[in-house]
Amino acid sequence: MRVLIVGASGMIGRHLLRDLPVIDPAIDVIGTYNSHPMPQGIAMDITDIDSISRGIAESRADAILWLAGSKDVAALERAPDLSVNLNDRPIANLISLLSTSSKRSRLIYISSDYVFPGQQGRYRDCDSLAPDTVYGRSKQRAEQLIGEALPESTALRTSAVMSSQGGFLAWLTSELQSGNAVTLFDNTAFSPTPPLYLSRAIAGLLRDESLSGPLNFAGPRTTRYAFGRRVCEMFGFSPTLIQPAQVDFAKSLLKPDLSLLTSDSLLAYAPSSLDAFAPETCS
Repeated sequence: MRVLIVGASGMIGRHLLRDLPVIDPAIDVIGTYNSHPMPQGIAMDITDIDSISRGIAESRADAILWLAGSKDVAALERAPDLSVNLNDRPIANLISLLSTSSKRSRLIYISSDYVFPGQQGRYRDCDSLAPDTVYGRSKQRAEQLIGEALPESTALRTSAVMSSQGGFLAWLTSELQSGNAVTLFDNTAFSPTPPLYLSRAIAGLLRDESLSGPLNFAGPRTTRYAFGRRVCEMFGFSPTLIQPAQVDFAKSLLKPDLSLLTSDSLLAYAPSSLDAFAPETCS
């Protein structure tokens, strides 16, 4: 099976490029890049429909993993047009191309916990969507378009992928290595996800074409404070370096509870506890 990863130069994309062929040698992966060439990669500008079309044709992919676009929640709130250019229009163009192509590549679209309102948490894949951020609404629109035009495809909602290669976990471990105390919120819940577990779930999706529609996949529900203390234990730092704080939701884009419940069809791949966040599953 040949799989095209659009957005392969991002954090999740780099993990998938490395992990998927190891998890299942029958999966042959190729990634796209824009400004930073990668070995054996395909150049693609997602803001240009002709570039998307050429990349798909060159890849000869049986399945497409779409990770591209902006995930900067705060930046998109400040500049909604950025979301139109990088999130809405590219996925609409992709769907149009796939819908009319003679080779119907299966699409797995990486969506987000931000499609939910973020109040009560423990969201199931069948719960109503009610995003109140520019980013969340862009993900909701993409899911709707995919469901209407490509019902055999999958929108995979995941949450806070915690990689030591970048993002929150890389920042946290860097601070801890320097011996710095870190203040983390203890009144906002989420579902952090180890990248290796996500790779295993996506390999499972690729093997089973019956797994279509919107699906959730994430780690166990926790707070940022509790997560930070567990990271200290797993990575060999002192938990006393983690200090609790309270987020003011009136001034923050964080939500009281954005935690996800993993879909039944993917439970076999999901981590059951914070013990899953070990160096070998996050690096």
